[in-house]
Amino acid sequence: MLLSSILDRDKRSSARAVSVAWRVAVGVARVVTHTIPSARTASGDIMLRLPLSLHPPGLFLLLIAVMFRSVAAIEVLMVGNSYTSPVAPMVRSLMEEIYTNSSVLPITAGGAQLQGWPTDANLKNALSGDQQYDWVVLQDQSQVAGFHVFSDFQQSRVEPVVAIDSLIRENGARTLLYATWGRERGDTMNSFYPDFKTMNQLLLEGYTLYRDAISTPERPALIAPVGLAFEAVYDAVVEEGVVDPAAVESQFSKLYQGDGSHASNLGSYLAACVLVSTITGTDPREWIYSPSLSEEDRDMMQEFAWKAVQDFVGEQHTQQSTMPPTVQPTTAAPSLPSTEAPTGSPTQYQPADMTQSTKAESSASGGGRKASFHAGVCLLSMLLLII
Repeated sequence: MLLSSILDRDKRSSARAVSVAWRVAVGVARVVTHTIPSARTASGDIMLRLPLSLHPPGLFLLLIAVMFRSVAAIEVLMVGNSYTSPVAPMVRSLMEEIYTNSSVLPITAGGAQLQGWPTDANLKNALSGDQQYDWVVLQDQSQVAGFHVFSDFQQSRVEPVVAIDSLIRENGARTLLYATWGRERGDTMNSFYPDFKTMNQLLLEGYTLYRDAISTPERPALIAPVGLAFEAVYDAVVEEGVVDPAAVESQFSKLYQGDGSHASNLGSYLAACVLVSTITGTDPREWIYSPSLSEEDRDMMQEFAWKAVQDFVGEQHTQQSTMPPTVQPTTAAPSLPSTEAPTGSPTQYQPADMTQSTKAESSASGGGRKASFHAGVCLLSMLLLII
């Protein structure tokens, strides 16, 4: 896929015009609901004191809103480290385009590994309280999932994931594994990570082992293939004729911060798109929100996110992985940088800043006849509600 040929702006703007119309319609519905007096019936139910003439258009407006987006709520808990912290607010903003009510709560600690979370008080409290989540997202330290090349992986890495999933199961939530990306130039500290693509493949294999260990036919765990989305960008740059995408300033290198490990704003948005698309099953190419990205960059990341999710969909429900380890198991100890090696159970708690959500951008101009029709219907229903 060439970078210059992946965008279909007419289809994008058409879908986004519908999204804008929906958001306006729901906004008006919320204002009307909160400003019109109400009373409780004998059974305690809320009954709006609406003039009879307002009931049909009000119901029509609600029908229009339901046609375009879900009116349900969704609760998501994200557990990880600095690979999760910048992504969680973006996940919440994207969720707001799909659900009328959404909550995304991150519990993160710098350099945290999944093996430390089963005994963490913050996570236990979050999952054992009154709050029931729909999804709990698990992200391991950036090198660890690929350590299945070592003989103690099952005991030291997989079993803690099983323990965390037991807590998640008791809460009534489902588990989503946030499969992170290989480092821009691989990992010089570990010879089995010589380059991005090798590291990316090993990480995905490890997350697949996590998934297989906790999945059941009744409650399958899912993988959000974020690393595959990074790899799709890498491959696209190679197709443009760049031999080493990490050696030059390219769309691939722009996914990373200067350390070649953590995601940039662009890379974090790509990760958020993959996560939300995996959870909701929706096409990210119609979404409006982006964290101060250009329209071109936003559209490109949405395209790559959708490609990764679609390419991986057949692998999601494979209960036993058939992928052999890329490197033969060994007993040698892997190396972790001192800044990422945890010193016991992670206890730092970082709730999301729910007051600083970036407002959705609107790029719906020139959206086509279908979008214009839907937008007109929504606006007409709003006028009927007011008249």
